[in-house]
Parts: sequence; structure tokens; C-alpha cells
Amino acid sequence: GSLLWSMEYRTKQIWEMPWAPMVVDWIRAHENGSYAHYLEEQHTTEALTNEAIAVIKNHASLENNRPLFLYLAYTAAHAPLVPIPEDEGSCVHLKHEWRRKFCGLVVGLDRGVGRVLDAALSYLGDNTIIFFSSDNGGAPWFGGLNYPFRSGKTTPFEGGVHVPACVVDFSIDGRYLGRGPRTYKGLMHVSDLLPTFASAAGIDKTVIDSLKLDGHDQSDAIRKESDSPRKDVLLEMYYGSEGDFFNVKEDVVAYRKGKWKLIKNTFMRDFHWYFEPENERLNNTDASLVTIVGESFIRFMEAFYAPGPFDTIRDLTVHMGIHNWFQLYSDVENVLLFDISNDPQEK
Repeated sequence: GSLLWSMEYRTKQIWEMPWAPMVVDWIRAHENGSYAHYLEEQHTTEALTNEAIAVIKNHASLENNRPLFLYLAYTAAHAPLVPIPEDEGSCVHLKHEWRRKFCGLVVGLDRGVGRVLDAALSYLGDNTIIFFSSDNGGAPWFGGLNYPFRSGKTTPFEGGVHVPACVVDFSIDGRYLGRGPRTYKGLMHVSDLLPTFASAAGIDKTVIDSLKLDGHDQSDAIRKESDSPRKDVLLEMYYGSEGDFFNVKEDVVAYRKGKWKLIKNTFMRDFHWYFEPENERLNNTDASLVTIVGESFIRFMEAFYAPGPFDTIRDLTVHMGIHNWFQLYSDVENVLLFDISNDPQEK
């Protein structure tokens, strides 16, 4: 996998400036902390899928009773948007180029996840749990879309923090997390994953409790479709004034308790709603010229340099430019309170 960030999917290059590639980033890491760089010509999604399947096959060949924990962190569908051409061809129904490329990356991701699931069932059998989740909401300025939720990645709105997830209990009797398709709508945070799956794996509750984890064991609630044991979650807390992010004026705290969500901010990066584009222009609630000018600049530079070389500057343009410019036309209050149960779109 990659050691750094936002590499180009085929070349594995990372650029500091469009004219200055910084490094080719692809490594094989080991449990003892060592790693080695090597040339990888496969598309990143395919390479990660094939490596995961190889790990599964190797574990099955060991013929021992040791459990396997496999953490597979795909880079798709992160920018730069460079899908396999055939996968992008499945997305011609979308009107906007960024959406088509994002969709193409998701098509490849979907195929990869399916291959990993097939391998797990074939080589590990029914004594297996598979969990899949996004790390954050999609970035509308990088092809993502979170409709009907508001805004997206890097914001405390639902479009940034409310993500889909699914879990599959392959056991025939559903002994780990229950049988049959269900939708669990309980409040859940990433910190809940460790105690939840430790409990499902049969680790004694006293052992889990002794770790003094922040997370909650949600296994019983998922099995029984009962209320979540989690009643609140800290969604955001960072201070640009203390050097935490791009903007020194940006101090944001977001907290969810029950159905209520409180956002207190001195600066809101992107407070708009985004919709599926009807043409080659972003479709959002921005009535100013910021979206038109910002998107036009990014797309011109992408066409000139290509998405990979321009990716770092693109990121800075969105977070330090466009999100700052939105503030010039902002009428968003500094303290916001939403009833998420009745107003999930945060209107």
C-alpha cells in the first residue's frame, strides 16, 4: 500500500507541485515495522484486492486455529480521480465528469470488495465476519455526493459525518451478529468497532471492560435490533487558532446527544447542499459566483496538468480558497442546533 497520501492510482506518484513529482509511493510493510518500496504497475484498487486475497489464501494454508484480522484500507474513491477506463465506462449516465470518474472508482471498489468476500467465504468458511465502512462523507468538490444530507467531507454536517456501513455474518446460524438482512439505525461511532467485534468474537466482557475503551459494545443491539448503547458522540473539535487546520480563524466544535446535534463555529467551511449535476457544472445552493469560478479554475488546471499532478494544489484551492470565499457570502449562524431525527437534512 501507500505510505503517504493521495497518490495517483496508476503511477503511484505524489506531487508537491504540478511540475514537481515528489515521490513514487508504494510499499510492502511488515509486522516488525520494516518496509520496502517496490514498483507496482496495477491500478491501486486491483493491487490492494489481490494482496488481500493472497493474505486470505496464505492464512488458510497454515492449517492452524489462529484467527485472522485483515484490515483492508482502499484508497478509492479518493482523489485524484483516475479510475480504470472500463469502470468509468459504466458511469456514462452521469452528467458531470467528476461524478463519472468518482463512480468509476466506486465500480472498481465494488468489484474488489466482492472478490475479497468470495475469497473469504471460499478459504475461511462461515466462521467469518466482514465489515465495510467509509471513513467520512464524500467530498462534493472531488466527485462525491451525499444527498439528501447537507455538505460533505471536512464539515460537521451530516454529509460529512453520517456514512453508510454494512456487516456480514457468514455463520450459518448467525451466532455472531444475527441472521438475515436488517437495517440498524442506532447511533454508532468508529470507536465502537473494537469492543463490538471483540465481543462478537467471544472475548469476555471483563477483559473488554478492563481496557477502558471509549467505544461501546454494539453487538447485542445489532443482533436484537434494539436501541444503541451509545447516547452521544463528539463529532468535531479542532481549533484553527491553535494550528489544527488550514484556517487560523477556524474553531469548530460539534456534538450529538440523542436526536440533537449542536455545532458551534467561528468559520464554516462549506455549508451548502449539493445535488446530482444536470450538466457539466456542480449543482449546489451557492447563489454567488464562487462555485462557478472555483470549478472553472480547477477543471482548466486539471485539463492542463492532469488530475494527479494537480491534486495537491487542487486540495489547497478547495480548502484555503473556495471554502474561504464562501464565508464572504455566508449568513450561517455561529451556533446551530438541529433535531436530526426530524430534520436529517439540517435545514
